[in-house]
Amino acid sequence: MARFYAAQQVGVLDGTKIPADRADGRQVGAKKSVILASKVPGTGWAAGDDVVLGKLAPGEKLTAVRICTDTSLGSSTIAIGIAGATGKYVAARTFTTPLDVPTVIGPKASTLDDAPLEEDETILLTVAVATIAAGTLLTIELETCSVK
Repeated sequence: MARFYAAQQVGVLDGTKIPADRADGRQVGAKKSVILASKVPGTGWAAGDDVVLGKLAPGEKLTAVRICTDTSLGSSTIAIGIAGATGKYVAARTFTTPLDVPTVIGPKASTLDDAPLEEDETILLTVAVATIAAGTLLTIELETCSVK
């Protein structure tokens, strides 16, 4: 049977480099941190609205996006990304269940295998369709890894 190595271990554990490289500490043995971004109670978000969730710094990598809401978002769709690429991390999608349970919704595989960021990114939630009601309780959790 063949043996393969994860991209982060090529040159580190696979024996292709002598002396072996050190693993990238931003991805192997990295520290996790979290940005919590909660909807301000009593405010509604309409289709087309952008909500700033937080900012990622150079050297960070987004490794998980979770959503927790007390109410179905119905036909509202949300995307999570950056200006100019609103669905970079989570493509526009509806979220109807489960309620009151933090649920992983991203990031996309196409970004999870990327190198850590080279420059700051302001992370946005974009409401693509329908309004998210003022009474809805909603929190997005952005988990990152980096050298701390």
